[in-house]
Amino acid sequence: ATLFFRFALLPSVVGAATGIGTGMEGLRISSSFAWAVVVLDGLVLSIAVAFFLFNGKLRKEIARGRQGLLLEEKKFQAVFHNEQQLCGLLDPDGIVLALNRQALATAGCSERQLLGRPFPETPWWSHSAVEQKKLRRALDNIIAGHDAVRFDTIHIDSEQDVHYLDFFLNSIRNAEGELLYILAQGHDVTALRHDRQLYRSLFANTPEPVLLLKDGVIIDCNRNVLQIFQCRREQVLGRQPVDLVPVSPAAGDSDGAGIAQVTGDAVRTGVQTVKGRARRFDGTFFAAELTIIPLDIGGTGYVQMIVKDLTLAKQTHRELVMAKYAFDHSTLPITWYVAGKTLKQCRFFYVNDAACKAAGYSREEFMDLSIADLSLVWSEENFRHILDNIRRQGAVTYETRIRHRDGHEIPIEMNTSYFKLENREYFFVISEEISQRKQLEGELRQAQKMEAIGTLAGGVAHDFNNILTAIFGYTELALYKVTADSELRRPLEQVRKAAERARGLVQQILAFSRKTGEQQHPVEVGPIVREALKLLRSSIPATISIESSVESKGRVMADSTQIHQIVMNLCTNGYQAMREHGGILSIRVADVECSGEHSAPDIDLPPGPYVQLTVKDTGTGMDNETRKRIFDPYFTTKDIGEGTGLGLAVVHGIVRGYRGTITVESHPGRGATFT
Repeated sequence: ATLFFRFALLPSVVGAATGIGTGMEGLRISSSFAWAVVVLDGLVLSIAVAFFLFNGKLRKEIARGRQGLLLEEKKFQAVFHNEQQLCGLLDPDGIVLALNRQALATAGCSERQLLGRPFPETPWWSHSAVEQKKLRRALDNIIAGHDAVRFDTIHIDSEQDVHYLDFFLNSIRNAEGELLYILAQGHDVTALRHDRQLYRSLFANTPEPVLLLKDGVIIDCNRNVLQIFQCRREQVLGRQPVDLVPVSPAAGDSDGAGIAQVTGDAVRTGVQTVKGRARRFDGTFFAAELTIIPLDIGGTGYVQMIVKDLTLAKQTHRELVMAKYAFDHSTLPITWYVAGKTLKQCRFFYVNDAACKAAGYSREEFMDLSIADLSLVWSEENFRHILDNIRRQGAVTYETRIRHRDGHEIPIEMNTSYFKLENREYFFVISEEISQRKQLEGELRQAQKMEAIGTLAGGVAHDFNNILTAIFGYTELALYKVTADSELRRPLEQVRKAAERARGLVQQILAFSRKTGEQQHPVEVGPIVREALKLLRSSIPATISIESSVESKGRVMADSTQIHQIVMNLCTNGYQAMREHGGILSIRVADVECSGEHSAPDIDLPPGPYVQLTVKDTGTGMDNETRKRIFDPYFTTKDIGEGTGLGLAVVHGIVRGYRGTITVESHPGRGATFT
């Protein structure tokens, strides 16, 4: 525009100058003026070009900044709209600028209907003047300079359902502290409120009397507390436990120190259960059991105290003690058992000393047995008929045979009575031995012991097969779902391989229990030992190290599953002897030649080549008496639940079946070596 003006002005200025001026002087003035105009126009043109170039660069910077702002805005929008809580963005005057999806869904309106409206006039608040007043007061606090304001409110949605909200207003300010926006957030706590109501219902309807304490003071109780202490609610609240249980459970004093100490112990170490004397509000006492449970709710400590009246329980206990004394000291064997769906599920739950003596078991061992473990007459096929006959007649006397712990049979006469209590069947048995026990010696006695193992094994083999069916099924499903290069495939294949060996073991147990020959074929012992050690390594503690030397290349006529069982049983016995202090488990397999003149007197083998397996541990060892009985069925030195006493007996039977022998060398504190 400037250039256009200059060039348009030039002719007129020159003409005017020419018309006014005369002669050479006038011509010089007009010419100088024209050149000045030209120079000025060139300068303006240069400035315009520079400005044009700078303006282009500035536009690029502005475009780049706009893109960054758009990206940040998209991120904010994503977070804002996907927030599970109700969210709204307001201007400093409380006008709605934006709402997320959750807020719109709760309001039942479109965004167009709500944007630009004052927040207190939106559907969340318009249903109640009281709730609007809460919100306006919160907005005023934000405008006054508060960073955040929280309050509870109620919202009624479009379907007239009531929602309880935990509401927050947060201020968004610039560096100078000027309020730019207000972020409104509402958390629906309807479900939480329902859970609290559910807790109150459960607390109130718990059948046991329950007290709730905070800072050692009773703050709540259910109706059963009022019944057991014969009082009103206001008489209990605000009191301390010592007012209800004044006598110490530990020392019997009356200063309340006992119950206070037990409560403190519960807070420090966990649940405590004690017995003492509680006092009703009429002054009478009753025997009580108190279970004190520490609670941590939202960082606040509480104590829940459950009170149980033991008056009837003590009376019943006295009667039971007297009856048990009579049963325990009876000279006749007395047992109780409950019926199950299978013979194995017919479990003993009481035996007296005479019954233990007659069968040769300790009371703890007897309680782990079932009818199937003892009876030589009952079977899975006939036991239902026998129980039905007892049910019909109420009491039946019959003769039968049971198995003694050492394996020999005991003919006895049983008087069995039947009754039901609380919809459960019980059978009460008084037994009498009707012939003297016969004892076998030497190989006959050992044969009967192994027969006991076979009968027991046959009884549990069916259950093993059921377990293995589930293992095979789920392993195959898992293998089907993993890829060939998955790191899980090899462990799963090892599980399947172990299960296949277990299935073979079950078949061998069944064959053994039926006294049928197992399938023997030439087997190399070394690889089986290596495989067993891999499985064993994953199951024993890290404090026990394994040293192995497999030098044998020889083959024996055997079954690989039974060889695997020998290794696992001997190694398991060894590492159990070292669990407490750790140690070294050594396994050696070597080919040896037996000349028939072996120096050890307990090795009596025909001359020829043999495979020798040696398992040595550095555990606790054993004395001479224990070593003599170590291969007896059911003999064990382990705690209850840790061993059945069958592992080494099974090993002994397998080795003898392969025309081999097994010896043990051990001394207390010096470990044991099985060869």
